[in-house]
Amino acid sequence: AAGVLSSPFGLRPPPPRSSAPPSSPASDAMAEQEEEFYVRYYVGHKGKFGHEFLEFEFRPDGRLRYANNSNYKNDVMIRKECYVTQAVMRELRKTIEDSEILKEDDNHWP
Repeated sequence: AAGVLSSPFGLRPPPPRSSAPPSSPASDAMAEQEEEFYVRYYVGHKGKFGHEFLEFEFRPDGRLRYANNSNYKNDVMIRKECYVTQAVMRELRKTIEDSEILKEDDNHWP
């Protein structure tokens, strides 16, 4: 899909900003809040205990979904859902942007 970063982290960058002329900080903050922000993180493997993985997803409306699957000692999948505030979403977005992971390229990923 357009605008989706194909990476093992499943991160989707925010949509590109328009080429509109510079505006005030207040209107920039409003525009940032209106941009859709979505993050999905998955890490897993198939091994001795089957398909084990950890996954979480933050949706633009603040919905957080978490799943942890392991068959170690016949454990069952753990699934949790909750909503986080827009302050949490802003901090998550800032953390991801500050990490510069969206500048990475998967062409040389093993």
